Amino acid sequence: MTVERFLELVERHGSPALPLATWRAEVGERTVQALRRAGWLESRPLLPGGWFPCPSPGGDGCPRRLVELRGEIVAVCGQEIEQCADVVIADADAEVLAATPGIDLRDAGSGAGAG
Repeated sequence: MTVERFLELVERHGSPALPLATWRAEVGERTVQALRRAGWLESRPLLPGGWFPCPSPGGDGCPRRLVELRGEIVAVCGQEIEQCADVVIADADAEVLAATPGIDLRDAGSGAGAG
């Protein structure tokens, strides 16, 4: 992990509420688990109407939006001419982890400690 990487995300996104898959890609599974144990991340459901990261965000319709299709949550490109493939969200990834409100991140160097 890096607590530093977590802090960069918090700085870049404010109090980020990102899909579990994004946290895993950004800081790694071990770090996600350590941040949850430390109480720095809390879980919320990933629901239709939300968003999901794109590999190339930047145009109108980015990032992908979440819709329900045939009983599954799917991240679809919102651009007029699709730039990204649809992504079916696995049940295990159907949650958002958000930086816990009120956590004092100034003490981050000693808190979550995942290496």
